[in-house]
Amino acid sequence: MSGTERPPLARERTSIAWARTALGATALGVLLIRFGLLRDSATEIAAGAAYCLVAIPLALTGRSRHHDSAHAAPLALPVATVALIAAGVLTLVAVVG
Repeated sequence: MSGTERPPLARERTSIAWARTALGATALGVLLIRFGLLRDSATEIAAGAAYCLVAIPLALTGRSRHHDSAHAAPLALPVATVALIAAGVLTLVAVVG
């Protein structure tokens, strides 16, 4: 291992931290959308949608940083998974609200 490589566990922790941040942004976005629907506030709905959309690049950044590892899975599956989850959450909030 050269001086510029990071140990595998450090890459894993960094990837998990990015995923946790993306999950937090998604949760906040869903709450804002829900409150916006209850209060009929377009501002809260837009802010919630923005937080949900911000979660996608957060998750992808963490995944791409972890992808540097030789044992990491391809990037295409997480991109599709994150996009489907975000679309599903937004649809669920719109239908339930």
